[in-house]
Amino acid sequence: MKNVIFAAVLAACAAAMGVVPATASPFEEHAFFQRLTGDWTGDGELRNADGNTHAIHEEWSGERRADGTFAMEGVRNWDEETQEFRWVFHFNESTELYEVEYWHTGMDDVLLMEASITDDQATVKAPVGDPQSELRITNRFDGNDTLRGEVLFADGEGREVLAGEVVHHRRDS
Repeated sequence: MKNVIFAAVLAACAAAMGVVPATASPFEEHAFFQRLTGDWTGDGELRNADGNTHAIHEEWSGERRADGTFAMEGVRNWDEETQEFRWVFHFNESTELYEVEYWHTGMDDVLLMEASITDDQATVKAPVGDPQSELRITNRFDGNDTLRGEVLFADGEGREVLAGEVVHHRRDS
Protein backbone atom coordinates (compact mmCIF):
# COMPACT_ATOMS: atom_id res chain seq x y z
CA MET A 1 0.00 0.00 0.00
CA LYS A 2 2.89 2.36 0.81
CA ASN A 3 4.29 1.77 -2.69
CA VAL A 4 0.97 2.73 -4.32
CA ILE A 5 0.72 5.94 -2.28
CA PHE A 6 4.38 6.76 -2.93
CA ALA A 7 3.93 6.18 -6.69
CA ALA A 8 0.87 8.43 -6.74
CA VAL A 9 2.69 11.18 -4.83
CA LEU A 10 5.73 10.83 -7.10
CA ALA A 11 3.55 11.04 -10.23
CA ALA A 12 1.76 14.14 -8.90
CA CYS A 13 5.09 15.82 -8.09
CA ALA A 14 6.48 14.96 -11.53
CA ALA A 15 3.40 16.39 -13.24
CA ALA A 16 3.56 19.55 -11.13
CA MET A 17 7.22 20.04 -12.08
CA GLY A 18 6.45 19.53 -15.77
CA VAL A 19 8.35 16.24 -16.01
CA VAL A 20 5.32 14.38 -17.36
CA PRO A 21 4.55 15.42 -20.94
CA ALA A 22 1.31 17.33 -21.42
CA THR A 23 -1.40 16.01 -23.70
CA ALA A 24 -0.70 16.51 -27.38
CA SER A 25 -1.49 19.92 -28.81
CA PRO A 26 -4.55 19.85 -31.10
CA PHE A 27 -2.40 21.66 -33.65
CA GLU A 28 -0.19 18.59 -34.07
CA GLU A 29 -3.05 16.35 -35.13
CA HIS A 30 -5.53 18.70 -36.83
CA ALA A 31 -5.46 18.34 -40.63
CA PHE A 32 -5.97 22.07 -41.26
CA PHE A 33 -2.91 23.07 -39.23
CA GLN A 34 -0.80 20.25 -40.65
CA ARG A 35 -1.53 21.62 -44.12
CA LEU A 36 -0.96 25.23 -42.98
CA THR A 37 2.55 24.46 -41.71
CA GLY A 38 5.28 25.84 -43.96
CA ASP A 39 6.16 28.91 -46.01
CA TRP A 40 3.52 30.77 -48.06
CA THR A 41 3.12 33.69 -50.47
CA GLY A 42 -0.22 35.40 -51.03
CA ASP A 43 -1.49 37.95 -53.54
CA GLY A 44 -4.87 39.55 -53.92
CA GLU A 45 -7.02 42.62 -53.91
CA LEU A 46 -9.43 44.18 -51.42
CA ARG A 47 -12.14 46.64 -52.47
CA ASN A 48 -13.63 49.44 -50.36
CA ALA A 49 -17.34 50.26 -50.49
CA ASP A 50 -16.49 53.32 -52.62
CA GLY A 51 -14.82 51.09 -55.23
CA ASN A 52 -11.17 51.85 -54.41
CA THR A 53 -8.97 48.76 -54.56
CA HIS A 54 -5.94 47.81 -52.49
CA ALA A 55 -3.26 45.41 -53.71
CA ILE A 56 -2.14 42.87 -51.10
CA HIS A 57 1.05 40.81 -51.11
CA GLU A 58 2.01 38.59 -48.16
CA GLU A 59 4.90 36.31 -47.30
CA TRP A 60 4.49 34.27 -44.14
CA SER A 61 5.21 31.02 -42.33
CA GLY A 62 2.93 28.79 -40.30
CA GLU A 63 4.29 26.67 -37.45
CA ARG A 64 3.33 24.85 -34.28
CA ARG A 65 5.05 26.43 -31.29
CA ALA A 66 6.50 24.80 -28.20
CA ASP A 67 3.96 26.67 -26.04
CA GLY A 68 1.10 24.69 -27.62
CA THR A 69 -0.08 27.41 -30.03
CA PHE A 70 0.03 27.71 -33.81
CA ALA A 71 1.42 30.92 -35.33
CA MET A 72 1.30 32.49 -38.76
CA GLU A 73 3.85 35.30 -38.98
CA GLY A 74 5.09 37.36 -41.86
CA VAL A 75 5.17 40.58 -43.82
CA ARG A 76 2.35 42.18 -45.81
CA ASN A 77 2.45 44.90 -48.43
CA TRP A 78 -0.86 46.79 -48.48
CA ASP A 79 -0.56 49.11 -51.47
CA GLU A 80 2.72 50.90 -50.65
CA GLU A 81 2.68 50.23 -46.88
CA THR A 82 4.64 47.34 -45.37
CA GLN A 83 3.35 45.67 -42.20
CA GLU A 84 4.57 42.82 -40.07
CA PHE A 85 1.69 40.63 -38.92
CA ARG A 86 1.03 37.73 -36.59
CA TRP A 87 -1.90 35.36 -36.08
CA VAL A 88 -1.64 33.13 -32.99
CA PHE A 89 -4.18 30.32 -32.61
CA HIS A 90 -4.93 28.98 -29.13
CA PHE A 91 -7.07 26.00 -28.21
CA ASN A 92 -9.15 26.69 -25.12
CA GLU A 93 -9.41 23.30 -23.43
CA SER A 94 -12.18 24.37 -21.06
CA THR A 95 -14.50 25.52 -23.89
CA GLU A 96 -12.97 23.26 -26.59
CA LEU A 97 -12.94 26.26 -28.95
CA TYR A 98 -10.21 27.90 -31.01
CA GLU A 99 -9.33 31.50 -30.24
CA VAL A 100 -7.06 33.77 -32.26
CA GLU A 101 -4.93 36.80 -31.43
CA TYR A 102 -4.18 39.05 -34.40
CA TRP A 103 -1.66 41.90 -34.55
CA HIS A 104 0.03 43.96 -37.25
CA THR A 105 2.44 46.89 -37.27
CA GLY A 106 0.69 50.02 -36.01
CA MET A 107 -1.78 48.25 -33.71
CA ASP A 108 -1.56 49.09 -30.00
CA ASP A 109 -3.43 45.97 -28.86
CA VAL A 110 -4.08 42.55 -30.32
CA LEU A 111 -7.48 41.84 -31.83
CA LEU A 112 -9.13 38.80 -30.25
CA MET A 113 -11.13 36.63 -32.62
CA GLU A 114 -13.08 33.40 -32.46
CA ALA A 115 -12.36 30.65 -34.96
CA SER A 116 -14.36 27.86 -36.54
CA ILE A 117 -12.03 25.26 -38.05
CA THR A 118 -12.58 22.12 -40.13
CA ASP A 119 -10.06 19.98 -42.02
CA ASP A 120 -10.38 22.20 -45.12
CA GLN A 121 -11.20 25.69 -43.86
CA ALA A 122 -10.94 28.17 -41.02
CA THR A 123 -13.20 31.15 -40.43
CA VAL A 124 -12.10 33.82 -37.96
CA LYS A 125 -14.37 36.66 -36.94
CA ALA A 126 -14.56 39.51 -34.48
CA PRO A 127 -16.54 42.66 -33.85
CA VAL A 128 -14.49 45.71 -34.83
CA GLY A 129 -15.47 49.13 -33.51
CA ASP A 130 -19.27 49.18 -33.41
CA PRO A 131 -20.52 46.03 -31.62
CA GLN A 132 -22.64 45.15 -34.67
CA SER A 133 -19.72 45.45 -37.11
CA GLU A 134 -17.77 42.35 -38.05
CA LEU A 135 -14.49 41.36 -39.64
CA ARG A 136 -14.68 37.84 -41.08
CA ILE A 137 -11.93 36.00 -42.91
CA THR A 138 -12.46 32.53 -44.34
CA ASN A 139 -9.46 30.55 -45.58
CA ARG A 140 -10.23 27.43 -47.67
CA PHE A 141 -7.74 24.93 -48.99
CA ASP A 142 -7.84 24.24 -52.71
CA GLY A 143 -5.63 21.15 -52.71
CA ASN A 144 -2.67 21.13 -50.32
CA ASP A 145 -0.66 23.98 -51.81
CA THR A 146 -3.28 26.70 -52.38
CA LEU A 147 -5.23 28.56 -49.69
CA ARG A 148 -7.97 31.00 -50.73
CA GLY A 149 -8.71 33.76 -48.22
CA GLU A 150 -12.00 35.66 -48.43
CA VAL A 151 -12.09 38.91 -46.44
CA LEU A 152 -15.27 40.73 -45.45
CA PHE A 153 -15.60 43.73 -43.16
CA ALA A 154 -19.17 44.91 -42.55
CA ASP A 155 -20.25 47.99 -40.61
CA GLY A 156 -22.79 48.06 -37.77
CA GLU A 157 -25.68 48.00 -40.25
CA GLY A 158 -24.34 45.01 -42.16
CA ARG A 159 -23.08 47.04 -45.13
CA GLU A 160 -19.92 45.81 -46.81
CA VAL A 161 -17.06 48.20 -46.07
CA LEU A 162 -14.15 46.12 -47.39
CA ALA A 163 -14.12 42.80 -49.27
CA GLY A 164 -11.88 40.74 -51.47
CA GLU A 165 -9.73 37.67 -51.86
CA VAL A 166 -6.09 36.84 -51.22
CA VAL A 167 -4.82 33.58 -52.75
CA HIS A 168 -1.87 31.98 -50.96
CA HIS A 169 0.50 29.45 -52.50
CA ARG A 170 2.95 27.22 -50.67
CA ARG A 171 6.53 28.25 -51.38
CA ASP A 172 8.98 25.55 -52.44
CA SER A 173 11.38 24.59 -49.67
